[in-house]
Amino acid sequence: MDRNDPAPSVWLVERTGRKIAKGSVDLNAIAVAAAVVLDEVGLDGLTMRALGQQLGVSAMACYAHVRHKDDVLELAQDHLMGQLKVTEDQWDGVLRALAEDYRTLLITHPWLPSLAGRFLNAGPNAHQLSVRASAALVAGGLAEKDAPLALSAVFTLAHGHGAIEAAWRGRLGDRASLDQLTNRLAALAPADPVTAQRAAVGTAESTGREWTFALDCLLEGVRRRKEDDD
Repeated sequence: MDRNDPAPSVWLVERTGRKIAKGSVDLNAIAVAAAVVLDEVGLDGLTMRALGQQLGVSAMACYAHVRHKDDVLELAQDHLMGQLKVTEDQWDGVLRALAEDYRTLLITHPWLPSLAGRFLNAGPNAHQLSVRASAALVAGGLAEKDAPLALSAVFTLAHGHGAIEAAWRGRLGDRASLDQLTNRLAALAPADPVTAQRAAVGTAESTGREWTFALDCLLEGVRRRKEDDD
């Protein structure tokens, strides 16, 4: 993407309102189809031709709605953000559920983590999620001023853990292969307590413990700040 582009995001592109030929697709259809293609072939396999084939149209029909592949990736990213649910609970339950859901989303769609470092993640689904989640946090007892900060914290934490786990699974998909890899790495550095623990209890079990510990610590920090404010 040209860094001097007057619309550095698909969400900032001015829509002309011109009519598109009958039988062509829209942005939502492109987003859904792109996510399917990305799940099947990954970032490197996504092309406008592959996207058109998934939609049953030509690549040129897609270009009537998007400028380039980056636009498509932004659409797919926001499409997945629309799959996250907001629970009605106390504030810490809302945050925990969102963190768990987002981490799972990143692991399930291993192409997703790298997009957060490239794009703004500022589509309508992301905005609506923020609005709903903030409202749920306030209804659950968190101060309105702290809701955006808490959301940012849990999403950042979940992204870090989810990205790492997605990368490991992308290298070796099944649990047995992951454990073999961990054991080999532990043998190379027997003094490393992190690798040693993963080898002792299993990669998946250890990763789950690490995630739960980190999330518990984050929520406890938010809880103490809340108590100080109260």
